[in-house]
Amino acid sequence: MLAAEGEKLPLPSIVVIEIKRPMRNDASEGKDPIQQCLEYVNRVRAGGVKTASGRPIPATPEPPAFCYVIADLTSTMENRCKYAGLRPTRDGMGYFGFNEPLSS
Repeated sequence: MLAAEGEKLPLPSIVVIEIKRPMRNDASEGKDPIQQCLEYVNRVRAGGVKTASGRPIPATPEPPAFCYVIADLTSTMENRCKYAGLRPTRDGMGYFGFNEPLSS
């Protein structure tokens, strides 16, 4: 799901929420929800996505992007988080991380 502030285009920021079925334990290459989120961000930034009403979203290469994956922390999901360089939260119930913006 892609969420945005208001309805104005181009988007001021990109928010992608990936929701997975409970107890999914097959988060491997090709089924990695973290990678799926990042690939969707790339598609939005390239202008390859439409709004819910079918209008094309113009290329938005500069706005910040925020990705949220809602999934149970199964062994394969924890491995994907570690592989992506994410850090465990203090309570051990999740992972987080960020990437610095690419310099031009």
